[in-house]
Amino acid sequence: MQKYMEQGTVELEICVYSTQEESIPDWVDRSKLEDCLERPWPSFHFTFTYTHQGIPVSDRLYVIAVDGLTGKVTAFHDGSISSPVVLPDSENIVTAEAAKAEFLKNQQLPLRLVYLWPEYFGQKAPKPLLVYMPEYSYGGKYIDALTGKT
Repeated sequence: MQKYMEQGTVELEICVYSTQEESIPDWVDRSKLEDCLERPWPSFHFTFTYTHQGIPVSDRLYVIAVDGLTGKVTAFHDGSISSPVVLPDSENIVTAEAAKAEFLKNQQLPLRLVYLWPEYFGQKAPKPLLVYMPEYSYGGKYIDALTGKT
């Protein structure tokens, strides 16, 4: 992977995801899964994200899939979509508490009551769930870590 990384990279964050059976909902008929899966079972996915001053850089990452039986790499994705830039220093940022207060003060995220019918590789749960979900038309907002404003 080093040949793909930006020279001088010293910080990465790793997340590991597995397709092992523990993550399959109880209502799934496991006998029907083999036809639905294109990759060997189980597989593991590793996401390596660049960090700067310990902070993940969201658009600079790599994803590697590994066959859990053979240990062979089955997929590699270079998700680094932007060219290198100088990132802002995190020394003078607002606190997480101040950002949370600003977020809650300006929280206008409308919720909508919906029936959600969970699905897993083409199999639907026996019944839908009644849940509150954010409106999809809502534009994403964020808190500027340097100014503390939305």
